Amino acid sequence: MINTYQALVNKLTDAISNSEIANIGLADVAFENMEYDPAGKDAWLSVYYMPATIDSLAKDRFDEENGLFQITAYVPLNDKTGDISRGTLRLIQLTQDVQNIFYNNAIAEANGENVFIQDSTLTPASSSESWMSKTITINYVRN
Repeated sequence: MINTYQALVNKLTDAISNSEIANIGLADVAFENMEYDPAGKDAWLSVYYMPATIDSLAKDRFDEENGLFQITAYVPLNDKTGDISRGTLRLIQLTQDVQNIFYNNAIAEANGENVFIQDSTLTPASSSESWMSKTITINYVRN
């Protein structure tokens, strides 16, 4: 499970380092079990790793792991410029960029293990406190 998590995080952070997610830097990502303050941010991402099943397939303990990797994109609610579409367009761009990284059949790798992206789904936009967000749920398998 550690290699799976590392592979998925590496895929995300490599994409951010290569500017594949518009105007998002590593400081704009809230990982699990880390303090994060989004105050003053134009946009940010939160990341959650949720292994679902691990099946032992043989005597040598060759395990298959299935699960979800969720990335939620946030933009400020009620854009201060008065342009009501600006935040929505930014949110659409962020979620498209993430889905372009975790596309169907993409591979994430760490320590010689491959994690295969099966598909991803996107939730409708929702708002909470001062943020509008959409969540990308990425289904993966490692075998």
